[in-house]
Order: sequence, then C-alpha cells, then structure tokens
Amino acid sequence: MLEMKREEVVKIIKRAFAEVGDKSNINLPKKLDEETRILGGNSPFDSMHIVNIIVLIEDYIADTFNLNITLANEHTMSQGKSPFLSIRTLTDYIVGNLP
Repeated sequence: MLEMKREEVVKIIKRAFAEVGDKSNINLPKKLDEETRILGGNSPFDSMHIVNIIVLIEDYIADTFNLNITLANEHTMSQGKSPFLSIRTLTDYIVGNLP
C-alpha cells in the first residue's frame, strides 16, 4: 500500500512540474526522475514557479487521496533538510505525512 502511495505521489509531483513548465515555457529535462531538483542546483524553477508547483501538488493530493495537506507551513519549513530539494525528498516528506 505504501509503495502504491509513493508511486502516485511521484506522478503527482511530475504532473505539477509539467503543468508549470508548460505554462511558463520552461525547458524541463526530458526525463523527470526522483533526483530532479526542485530548489537550488540545476533547478529550472524560480520562487514563483515553486509556489505554483506546491499549490498544484496540494490540489492533486486532495483530489487523489481525498486529503487536504499544506506543504508550505512552519513544520515543513523548519525541517533540518528541506523536503523541496528534489522529487525524492518531497515524495518522502509527503508519503511520510499521509495517513
């Protein structure tokens, strides 16, 4: 069950990436994988893109799992290691907070 949730969360994040990339004319890597950066490094996104991605992910999580989550909150932002570094770190964070 946990692996199914993980796979679905990865799909949701990639879907949000693609939607923001398309709307903002961003050249995303041809292959998005769990190592794809969200913040820093080789990330193709600026801060407004990140905000849009977060909102889309929250909406898609609500639609898929019938669960309202808030990713940009004090708990998330106070993590020792940011969950927004890569698709993998964000997936781990989201799956770890799903019931």
